[in-house]
Amino acid sequence: NSSPTLVMIDVYPAFINLGNPKSLYDKDRLHLSSQGYGYWNTWTTTALNDPLGGCIRWSSNACDSSIAPITTTTTTTVVATTAGTTTTTTSTTATQEVVMALAGNTCPNGYVKLTTLAGCQSSMNELSLSNFAGTENENSWPGGCYYCNNVPGCTNGVWFNFATLGASNGGATPICAVPGWEDNIDLSVDTMFIGDSDIARWDSDIIIPNSVNVGVGGYTCDDVNGIIDGNLQTYNPKWVVIVCGENDLFDQSVSATFSDFKVIIGKIIASGAQAIYVGTKPEPSTKSIHSKYQNYDALIREYADSLAILNSSPTLVMIDVYPAFINLGNPKSLYDKDRLHLSSQGYGYWNTWTTTALNDPLGGCIRWSSNACDSSIAPITTTTTTTVVATTAGTTTTTTSTTATQEVVMALAGNTCPNGYVKLTTLAGCQSSMNELSLSNFAGTENENSWPGGCYYCNNVPGCTNGVWFNFATLGASNGGATPICAVPGWEDNIDLSVDTMFIGDSDIARWDSDIIIPNSVNVGVGGYTCDDVNGIIDGNLQTYNPKWVVIVCGENDLFDQSVSATFSDFKVIIGKIIASGAQAIYVGTKPEPSTKSIHSKYQNYDALIREYADSLAI
Repeated sequence: NSSPTLVMIDVYPAFINLGNPKSLYDKDRLHLSSQGYGYWNTWTTTALNDPLGGCIRWSSNACDSSIAPITTTTTTTVVATTAGTTTTTTSTTATQEVVMALAGNTCPNGYVKLTTLAGCQSSMNELSLSNFAGTENENSWPGGCYYCNNVPGCTNGVWFNFATLGASNGGATPICAVPGWEDNIDLSVDTMFIGDSDIARWDSDIIIPNSVNVGVGGYTCDDVNGIIDGNLQTYNPKWVVIVCGENDLFDQSVSATFSDFKVIIGKIIASGAQAIYVGTKPEPSTKSIHSKYQNYDALIREYADSLAILNSSPTLVMIDVYPAFINLGNPKSLYDKDRLHLSSQGYGYWNTWTTTALNDPLGGCIRWSSNACDSSIAPITTTTTTTVVATTAGTTTTTTSTTATQEVVMALAGNTCPNGYVKLTTLAGCQSSMNELSLSNFAGTENENSWPGGCYYCNNVPGCTNGVWFNFATLGASNGGATPICAVPGWEDNIDLSVDTMFIGDSDIARWDSDIIIPNSVNVGVGGYTCDDVNGIIDGNLQTYNPKWVVIVCGENDLFDQSVSATFSDFKVIIGKIIASGAQAIYVGTKPEPSTKSIHSKYQNYDALIREYADSLAI
């Protein structure tokens, strides 16, 4: 990654070097005392303010392992002049920023692998390469960005491999850059088109301003699932236009295809974008599976409606092609000679319908058919009443009063909101709603289908800790006296809880006054949490707080009854999520607390794996 994406504060040996006195710990001989946290405060502040930004591991407030910065080479030459004097000329050897490495899986000295799809695609201009072959996640090919030219098993062109480690394979050659080269590349677009050949053959990036087309012929919804994450990260679109399902339905059930489709839509919505699905078409060459097409589209219609109700706006919009083409008489002129793909006339309709959907003036249409809105979510309005009042002079005065809508309300026990209100769909919105309702106790987050979806409140509800909860299970269910917290549509759209540093993990985090010590930080630690528990809440917290740094403590609770390797696997998943979000991680290592001596060897083995992991990520 060319920089330490995972930094370790190596607590265990540092505490041993201090003599591991009892004064470092609380009375339970397990948690830290104020003195112990004093050391953590100092060491964490140092790590967060690393002046060179290259330290991978800190021990006793000193850098114990770092990645060396790359510098240019300066040479000085002395030249004799005709007058017998000398002139000193200083020349700096400029480093070529992007290079093609030798075949293999490593970069030359002074260069690092490209770790983002945006960087990979931008590198092509530097090397005068024009054919981007695609993306993959394959451990058997070089990690990151690489190039194939007549390499067996590899289509010619530039590839981006999400398998970061990867492996050498024949003549495949990594593309490398000087550290930091790809940091400021921005390929953001308004609209991204993704899917199968109907997308790939569409000149959408010419028709729709500020858009990109990453369609691949022959792709199924499952294939799209394999590339959607990287493309969302690279292009950061506001809208994603998607076509997939027809290829799937040749040899897969409607329900399985729909399940794959929902995963894609979930990823799009989670990224903050809205999706437009362009429906199946009644092409002449596939009549035998047209009933599957229609059943598939019917499921998506219902799904789009349910998401619109749940999210208060159409997060999934459908352009219903099949009935629209039937209404046109489904002429052959809509299709190419293969009677499968669209002709220029067919794409002409798609251009018009998609442009209309992207520019919906009210923003409430869920489903479009033949360029008209066929289903929409009604906007919420305030109520205005007019009263006529007689005056002493015999004239009348008209007074107009507007009934203001309370923006945030507590619903009745159940799993629905009152008319004119919608569920809160973000953790940031949920926590902000507490101020509106004068609630002070945030109980935590969960992903439970048996409790109300989104934000809800418990007060003496059996099985529920008192306070406000945020449930990532968006549908959820009624449960006893649990009451949803709801808001008028759009209320939570502009809430920003971004911080520089987020602290997450077990009781060592929860008991730490880190948000007082570290400026612009938040602490979301939960006592008793394992790394697996942290995995359950990390996504929502990254989305809510958008941190630059994540300080994490987990593993000690896991190691009481779980192996080192299993705990380390859970830890790596967390770090992967942090890095994918664009943040850097600081792991504060295990401590040699007196009450857990029987598993200290597991602590040390666990930390040893993390040291190696941090080094490998930095390289």
